[in-house]
Amino acid sequence: MAFAFITQGSGFPWGGAVGDMISEWLTRFLGWIGTAALLLVAGLAYFIWRFNPVFKVPSRPVKENAVAVPEPVAEVEEKPKKGKKGKKADEESKDGGKEGAKLFIDEEFSQGKGNVLKEESGVVALAPPVKGEPEIEFTITEREPEEVGGR
Repeated sequence: MAFAFITQGSGFPWGGAVGDMISEWLTRFLGWIGTAALLLVAGLAYFIWRFNPVFKVPSRPVKENAVAVPEPVAEVEEKPKKGKKGKKADEESKDGGKEGAKLFIDEEFSQGKGNVLKEESGVVALAPPVKGEPEIEFTITEREPEEVGGR
């Protein structure tokens, strides 16, 4: 269909009869610009699906006169205090303690470059081991063809 659309004025039907028919129908339905846009989008989608390119947007240069972001202030840990009847403060603060969840970031995964689905990314998916399944046995039995008729 694309060849029929591109070589529309040619004497030889490069797209074939079906390609010419679809090209004419799309041109009547979407117009020349709409058909060209549809073919361009379909070609771009195929290129992305087939070759899986990595599109990188250029980064903007950093200005030297930019306002500096202040560093966060570290929180000072307090020593546990003894409360009533000799209990430590952290035992009392189980209900209303200030300790929260801690976040650990694995630097290995954040340094990945390019497409993670390609081979050079280093991510390996391992299938679970197959447990002892019984093998299926196939047997072939041949029999003599039946005679048709009374002979």
